[in-house]
Amino acid sequence: ALALGIANQLTNILRDVGE
Repeated sequence: ALALGIANQLTNILRDVGE
């Protein structure tokens, strides 16, 4: 669960940066 949370947060940051 923790790994999933980190991956989700990382993806959110990547999307924000990508935009």
